[in-house]
Amino acid sequence: MSAINELKIKNFKAFNEENVLKLGGKHLLLYGENGSGKSSIYWSLYTLLQCTTKSVDEIEKYFDRANNENLLNLTSTTDDSHIKISALDEVDTFHKIDRAGYTLEGTTARAFSYLEALNNSSDFIAHRLLINFYNFRNSKEINLWEVFVRDIFPFITVTHGGRTYTLSQLHKEIKETLPYWSFNLTRRTFKVRQKNHHLRIATNNKINALNQALNAELSVINGLVNSFYEDNFKEDYEENIEISLQYSTELVFGDIVQKEKRGVVDYLFPSKRHIKLNTPFINLNIRNQKEDGNWQDILRPQSYFNEAKLTQIALSVRFALTEQRMGTFEGQFLALDDLLVSLDMSNRDKVLDIILDKFAHNYKIYLFTHEKTFFNMAKARIESEHNPKNWLFKEMYGIDETNKEPIIRDYKNYLTRSIDLYKQKDYPASVNYLRKELEKVLDINLPSKIKKGESGEPIATLDGLITSGIVFLEKLNVDARPLKKCKQYVQILMNPLSHNEEDIDAYETDIKRIRKIIEELDPYLSDLKKRTKEVFPRLKEINLIINENDGETSQKYKLSLKEDLYVITATDGSKNLSNCKVHSVESRTYINGILEEKDSYKNEHWKHNNLSALYSAVCERKEIEVQTEYFDFYQHLDGRLLSEFL
Repeated sequence: MSAINELKIKNFKAFNEENVLKLGGKHLLLYGENGSGKSSIYWSLYTLLQCTTKSVDEIEKYFDRANNENLLNLTSTTDDSHIKISALDEVDTFHKIDRAGYTLEGTTARAFSYLEALNNSSDFIAHRLLINFYNFRNSKEINLWEVFVRDIFPFITVTHGGRTYTLSQLHKEIKETLPYWSFNLTRRTFKVRQKNHHLRIATNNKINALNQALNAELSVINGLVNSFYEDNFKEDYEENIEISLQYSTELVFGDIVQKEKRGVVDYLFPSKRHIKLNTPFINLNIRNQKEDGNWQDILRPQSYFNEAKLTQIALSVRFALTEQRMGTFEGQFLALDDLLVSLDMSNRDKVLDIILDKFAHNYKIYLFTHEKTFFNMAKARIESEHNPKNWLFKEMYGIDETNKEPIIRDYKNYLTRSIDLYKQKDYPASVNYLRKELEKVLDINLPSKIKKGESGEPIATLDGLITSGIVFLEKLNVDARPLKKCKQYVQILMNPLSHNEEDIDAYETDIKRIRKIIEELDPYLSDLKKRTKEVFPRLKEINLIINENDGETSQKYKLSLKEDLYVITATDGSKNLSNCKVHSVESRTYINGILEEKDSYKNEHWKHNNLSALYSAVCERKEIEVQTEYFDFYQHLDGRLLSEFL
C-alpha cells in the first residue's frame, strides 16, 4: 500500500475553505511563519489517523460546533468540515472523516484498512513533547506519566479481551467505566463495587493489561535509548551518562496509599474514603560516570543539564520508540512539527542527520518549521546530500488583508525571486533578493565561529561576513576568489538604489554578474563545508614529540593553539590542516623516557603560523630529517595521536 498522494482539509483549525496539499508520495519540507496554519496540516493528519481507533461519537465531537472539543475553523459558521486523503496507487479514491465518522469516496478493496495501516506504522512528534519532557520545577522529580498519556499512548497497542486497543483507548475506557454505582444526588454520595464483583475485576484486568504493555514498552525503550544517544548525540569530550525509564508507581484502582510526613519519615496508611485511580509515576532516571569509573545518580536532571542536553535526552527516548515502531509499510510517515526550537545549530545538525540518514529511508518525512534559517539549512542539506527529486519544498502564509485563506505554495528561494523581479525590470528589488541569497549561502555554509566577531557577537554586516569568510578560506589554503568577487559588489548589494539609473545596461550587467557569482559560490562553499572539520578549538593545548638522532633523547613541547584548527579533506582523500597560530608553552627533555631534572631546553620557545611549519623548524634546529607525514608527531595531552581526530 502506497504513500499519501493528496490531503484535503476543509473547515478544520486554520482552514475554512477546502485546501488541497498534493504530496505525490514524496517527503515534505514546509516553512510557515507562526500563525500561518502549518500545524493545522500536522494535526489534520494526526486527527485523521487517530480516528481509526475511535467510535463515531468520539469522531463527531471534532466536527460538532456545539462540542467544546471541536476543531472547526473559528471564522466558519457551519459544520461542513472534513479531512481526507488519497493514496498514490488509488488517486481517485479518498478516505474521509467528518461528523459522520469514516466514509469512502470511490472504490477500493482495502477501504478502512489503509488508514489503520497508516496509523499503526506512522509517527508524530511535536515540540510540545520536548517541553513537557522537562518542564518541571527544579525541586520536583521528573514524572513522565502525563507525557506518555498525551504523546506516546496513542502509538502503543495492546490486545485485551479479544480487542486491540491503543493505550490511549484502554486508559480512556478504564477511566470512563470505573466500578462506581448507587449515585445519590441528594446526599452526593456513591458506592464502589466490591473487590470480587465482576465489574471491579474487569477494571483491574484492564489496568493490569495497560501496566504490562507499558512495562514492556519501557523495557524496549531502555534497551535502545542509550545506544541511540551515544551514536547520535554524545561528543567524545562529554561525560558518560546512562538513561532509563522506570514505571515506579503503576496505575492502581483501590485503596490509595497516602503519605503522611512526620519529621523525616514518610508514614503510609490506606485511605478507605477515596477509592479511585492513583497518579502513576514514570521516572526519568539518569546517572553519570565519575572520573574514578563509578556511577552516580543525577537526582534532578532539569537542574543539572541545560535545555539543549535535556532535549537530546528527550529525543533519544522518543526516537528510540520511533525506531522500534519502524515497519515496512510503504506509506508510513514521520510528521515532525517545530521539533528543534530549543536546540542550537550544532544539535539541529545532528537531529537533521538522524531524520535524513536514519528515518527518511523508511518513513516519508513531513517536516514542519517556522524558522527560515533551519528551513534553508535542511533544504541545502537535502539538495547537496540526498535526492531532492524525492522532496517537496513548500512555504505557507497565513490570513492577511490580501489572503482570506492560508496559502501553501512551492518554495521560491531568494535567487528565483530575484530572477522574477529582474524579468519585471524591478532591479533594486532583484538586487535585494540577491543580497538575501548571498547572506543565506554564507549563513548555511560558513562555520558558526567564523560568523562571529572577536567579542563573540554575530558579525552584523555583509561586508564583515564576507571578509571573515575570505580569511577563513585563506587559512584553509583554498581558493578565496569566489568570495573576493562578492566583495567587489557589496556596495550595490547593500544599496541597490545607489546605481546610476541612466546607465541601465551596466546595472543589468552587474546584476547578472552578481547572480552568476552567487550561483557558483553556493556549491563551492557547500562542497568545502562537507570536506572541512574542526579538529581543536582555540586555546587548546597539544604536545609535539620530537625524537633526536641519538636514539635516547626526546623533546616534548606543550603548545597552545591561538586559533581554531581545522582539517580539510582533498578530493584524493588526503588531509591538510588549516593555518593556525601556535605558541609553545613549555618544553621537557626525556632521556630513555625519563624526564630530565635539569631541563636544558626549558627556555626554548616557538611561534609559528601552522603546525607543519613549527614541526619543520624544530627538526631543522635539531638537524633531524623532516618527515612528510608529520601529523602523529603531535598528540592530545592524553596521549592520543592527532590523526585520531582528523
